[in-house]
This record gives sequence, structure tokens and C-alpha cells, in this order.
Amino acid sequence: MGLQLKINEPNHGTVKESSGKANTRLEQFWSWAKNCASGLSLAVLLTIAATYLAKIPYVTIVGPMVTAIVLGISWRATIGVNERLRIGTGFASKYVLRAGIILLGARLDVVDLWHAGAKVFLPAAGAVCTGILAVFIVSRLLRVQAPLALLTSIGTGVCGAAAIAAVAPQLKSKEEDVAVGVVMIALMGTLFTVMYTLLQPVLGLDAMQFGLFAGSTLHEVAHVVASAQPFGSEALDMAVVTKLSRVLLLVPVVLLITIVQGIRLKRSREQKDELKQNSRSVWGIVRNLPIPWFIVGFAAVSGIRSLGWLSEGGIAMLISASYFLMGMGMAGLGLGVPLQALRKAGWRVPVSVFIGSVILALFGYWMAVR
Repeated sequence: MGLQLKINEPNHGTVKESSGKANTRLEQFWSWAKNCASGLSLAVLLTIAATYLAKIPYVTIVGPMVTAIVLGISWRATIGVNERLRIGTGFASKYVLRAGIILLGARLDVVDLWHAGAKVFLPAAGAVCTGILAVFIVSRLLRVQAPLALLTSIGTGVCGAAAIAAVAPQLKSKEEDVAVGVVMIALMGTLFTVMYTLLQPVLGLDAMQFGLFAGSTLHEVAHVVASAQPFGSEALDMAVVTKLSRVLLLVPVVLLITIVQGIRLKRSREQKDELKQNSRSVWGIVRNLPIPWFIVGFAAVSGIRSLGWLSEGGIAMLISASYFLMGMGMAGLGLGVPLQALRKAGWRVPVSVFIGSVILALFGYWMAVR
């Protein structure tokens, strides 16, 4: 008997199957990338249009972000958005928007806010608390749904559209609620900007007091600048510093909401099971920590700017990029919201935001004259 050796031949079927799966994944990725690029291109187009439209007198008060979301809603209502485009517009409304919020940290110089001291920070902190509580309580009394009430209250108390965009992922908010919140805050902020400008001669406030009043109560940075600029550099500087103090408080507000949401989720049995499964890996543990990482990025960029590691040109570039990316996110958000969603909001949302804004204005006036 001779010795026979058995040589295992390669399993060509298995190799072909693996190669076929790899090709399928690659094809799926390229298909996704093409569709995503198409949707992102539309968001870029609308953001560029919004940027130029926002330079028109009176539209400047509203700002490019709100203009972008209005253009997005209008595009969907008139031309429509197919499934292929929605991949990219959805990517813009989630990830591009968060990238813009991270870069928004370049606006904040913590050193300047520190030098401004308690005379600015305390009114700003009081305004944030007053605005959030006033709008939320009035909204709930008028039977506005809690998620939308939270969005509009935080938008009023902190910094308008950027605040709504920052807290929406933590609240798991519907796109319709986010769009309604952004539009309502923009309209109300514009109304109060005009009112402040007209009432300034009879308010009895000097330039510094008016700057503190406007900065602690108006909704968007654009509203604050538009309101204070006609009354001199002193009013404008005070208004901007006070408003940026409110923007700084976006970080603790989002963290607080995240912790509360995390506690609520952990109470459910499904969440506990998911945590047990994911705890086997380091990434699973990190992924389940109640931390909004884009807010950490926001704080990091603000810290880099405060340490003086950025030139004036670099700061200006980051701020411009931030607003453009947030504009893309808002355009993507608008493209995902049907016009009927705004109609469904009814009268309760604008009335609650108006009453809450009046309460905030009274608080801000008292802080300015005391």
C-alpha cells in the first residue's frame, strides 16, 4: 500500500460568495453616497440662497438659518422631495447641523464673559430660567404638547434656533416640532425686535441699560444686533456680551436635559437589557453615557478660542462655517417637513410664546433698571 495524501481543494463557491457580498456592500455604499450627495447639494443651494436673501433689509433680522428652513419648507410644498433626496437632507438635518453647533463655540470667548462679571452673567442666567419656565408653563396651560413646549421654551430662553437644534436630538423631537419651534421663535423674535426699537425712546433706558435689556430678552443674536445697533456701540457691545452669556448657558441646559432623559430611559426594562448587551464592549459603555458629544465639541472650540489659539481671521472663518453648516441643517430640516405641520400648530403655540416673551421682557426690563 502506498501512502496517499489528501489535499483540500479551495472552496471556490465560498470565495465567490464572500466576493459577491463585498461587491454588494460596495454598491450599496456608492448608491447611498450618490443619493446623500444629491440631497446635500440641494441643502447647499438653499443655504446659499438664504445667505443672500438674508442681506436684504428687514430679512436681515430673521437671519440666514430661519430663511433656510423657510426655503426648505417652500421647496417641499411646491416642487417636492423624493426618497433619493431625503437621504442627503436627513443627513444634513442631523449630522451637518451638529457640526455647525460645534463650530458655533468659536463665538464664545469665556475670558470676555468672565471680565463682564456678575452684572452681566446674573441677568443672563435669570433670563434663561425665566424664559424657559414662562413659555413652558403658559404652553402647558394652553395644552401645547410637552415636547413642542420644551423646544419653544428653550428657544426663547437661550438662543433661538441654535438652542432648539441642540436640544432636539436629546428630546428625540419630531422634525415637525423642530420646524414649528424654529419658525415661531423667529417670528416672535422679529416682532419683539421691532417693538423694542419703536419703544426705546419711552423706556427711559440709557445705552448700557438698553443693551442689557435687549441682550437678556431677545431670541436670536441677529435680533439682539438689529435692536441695539441703532443706539450706539455701547448698547451693541453690552447687548452682544449679555446674549453670548445666554449662549454659554446652552451647555448646562443641554446636559441637564440629557441627564433627565437618560434617567427616564434607564427606568425602562428594554433600556436595561440594551445596556447589559452593550456593556460587553468599551464602545458600548461610551455610547450609552448620557453625554451629547457635539456639546462637548462646542465647549472645546470655545475653550480653544478663549485660550487665544485662533487668529481673528480663523475665528471669523469658523463662525461663518458654523452658520453655513447650521443653515444647511435647517434647510434639510425644512425639506423634511410638510407645510401642513405648521398649520397644525394652530394658535396656541404663537400665543404661548408671545405671552412667555412678554414675561421675559418684563423681567429683563426690571434687571436693567434695578
